[in-house]
Amino acid sequence: MKYKDYYGLLGIKKNASAEEIKKAYRALAKKYHPDANIGNLEAEEMIKEVNEAYEVLSDEKRKKKYDSLVNRFNFVSGFEFDPSKFGWKEKPEFTGTEDGAFSDFFNLFFGSDAVELDEKPFETGFIRKEEQLLFKRGEDVMVNYEISLEEAFYGKEDVVKVKTAGNKLKEYEITVPEGAHSGDKIKLLGKGLPGTIGAPPGDLYVNLVVKPHDTLKVCGSDLEVEVPITPWEAVFGGRAIIDGIDGRLSVKIPEGVQSSNRLRIAGKGYKSGLKRGDLLAKIKIVVPNQLTEKEKELFKELAEVSTFTPRAM
Repeated sequence: MKYKDYYGLLGIKKNASAEEIKKAYRALAKKYHPDANIGNLEAEEMIKEVNEAYEVLSDEKRKKKYDSLVNRFNFVSGFEFDPSKFGWKEKPEFTGTEDGAFSDFFNLFFGSDAVELDEKPFETGFIRKEEQLLFKRGEDVMVNYEISLEEAFYGKEDVVKVKTAGNKLKEYEITVPEGAHSGDKIKLLGKGLPGTIGAPPGDLYVNLVVKPHDTLKVCGSDLEVEVPITPWEAVFGGRAIIDGIDGRLSVKIPEGVQSSNRLRIAGKGYKSGLKRGDLLAKIKIVVPNQLTEKEKELFKELAEVSTFTPRAM
């Protein structure tokens, strides 16, 4: 039978209060309620797990017994728990609940024929240290996965190849969510290194690495793009065509704009959940490095008649 981490199932800490336990249960019961998950087998299984966890942790006597069990043994959730390896000559038999709603683990410790922790398998109070070393969960594995900014923006499905023991390659399907960022991790449960003697394997973490874009820079939920303009566009204003992540845009350049000013185009930035950030057009005033004689004369005339100075006197 599998060891049940009831605190983990409800997503709460071991020192959670009765009110916190109830609040966590209600939220999960609503999330996995059959009426909201018709035909979803995973949700059906989860609501059973959640109900079982609450059945134990909401009852003061059962919770005290479970906490004693947690403190005595170094098990992790999903560990294949065989009572016969802890003192019984064979697995104990029990009738379980009438409707079969709960797991064998629940029935063993909290059912009508539940064992007590002071019985033979638990008389020492602790598993010997050498036995704890045998039941060791497998290590987690981390791999990097590079994607372009466009792939991160739109999301994608792909296969990652991971080296296993003996340098063999194993393939795993992953789904990169829309609006992913560098450092986001996709967790694949149980795909890490194997555990020892039936202990559960570790997990595989796919670390997303978004490659730098040629023109666009991610700033949280916004995107930034540099827009070079001429000195006269800066003075008189105008329009500029820029490339956003999902198409070209025409941007109005206001009169008197300055270098490093950012023009905000609402809703054309990066994705953040169901919303999008803004596109920030960063102005860069560019002076021509080659001038015709006529242009030189005009700039010289401007320098002679203008009283403007950008530097403090």
